[in-house]
Amino acid sequence: MKEDFPYAVCCSSCGTLLSRSFTGTRSFTHCPKCGAELFYEVGENGPYIKMIKEPKSPPRVSEIPA
Repeated sequence: MKEDFPYAVCCSSCGTLLSRSFTGTRSFTHCPKCGAELFYEVGENGPYIKMIKEPKSPPRVSEIPA
């Protein structure tokens, strides 16, 4: 017996958790942290996330000292 469970959907730009959604969910949303606009669809193998509009100021990645 297969249990249905929600998948975590995160922003592909900054990693902020946007939603926990079940298989079959389709949604258009924006990230409250960075402002990116995203479309996601949750299938049998997990969420598919597509960035519709990139954030105005993407998050900075810190440098690793050599």
